[in-house]
Amino acid sequence: MHKPGDNVIESIGIVRPEELPKHPIWFTDFDTYDTLQLPQEKPPIKELLSIAVEPEIRSTTITPTTESVSFEGQMLESNNLILETVIKLRIKYLTDTSAQSIHIACFDSIIRSICIVLPAQHIDRILENSYDMSQLHDEGKIIVRSYIEDIYGAIINSRTLFVSTALFIDATLQRLH
Repeated sequence: MHKPGDNVIESIGIVRPEELPKHPIWFTDFDTYDTLQLPQEKPPIKELLSIAVEPEIRSTTITPTTESVSFEGQMLESNNLILETVIKLRIKYLTDTSAQSIHIACFDSIIRSICIVLPAQHIDRILENSYDMSQLHDEGKIIVRSYIEDIYGAIINSRTLFVSTALFIDATLQRLH
């Protein structure tokens, strides 16, 4: 644990590399960038102490994409798995007041239309069955997990912060047999 004045920001919520999926098939990897204004009732910032990040997937929908033909003549069909994700941020900071007390500010950053491309059909080579991905989604058999890969924070001024978060979101299938 660091002491105030060490210029180290504790990042809370980052996944350890061994906890990431080993061989992801359907996923997206992206960064979020937020400029956050402290609420008026909060005292000004002197120093950032920690940033806790928690992603929450609020909803998923699946939509078919247009069919296309590959250069090899193969018909390509797919679906977009569209996610509404909320990034919950909890900022712990030292105030820029004579008391230099520690305060916490909480923020929700809503990100919409994150897409993961899924095939239109899932082929189970063991059972030799084909499953419609839209139906699997409607049955709740597509599992979506989010992981925080990195967090960065900086003070812009005494009332404004910049926070960047690197996210990895993975979609997998629940066992079908």
